[in-house]
Amino acid sequence: NTAYYISDDGEPFTSLEDLEAYTGTVTNNNYAFVTGVDTAGNTYFDRYKATVVDTSVTWAKEYRLNNGNS
Repeated sequence: NTAYYISDDGEPFTSLEDLEAYTGTVTNNNYAFVTGVDTAGNTYFDRYKATVVDTSVTWAKEYRLNNGNS
C-alpha cells in the first residue's frame, strides 16, 4: 500500500492518545509523528506506522528522531 502522512491539522500529534483518537481515514502503512520533550529538555519526534485489520487501527512506534546534542 501507499503510505500517507497523517497529521493533526498539519502538525505532529502531541501524544499517542491524540494519534489513537484520530478519526480520519487510515490505511495500512500510513504514518504519523508524535512529538514530546525528553528529560534533558530536547524535543523528539516518534514515528508511528499504522496497521489496519478490518476497521481496527493499530499504531506501532518505528523509531525516534531527536535534535539533542548527544
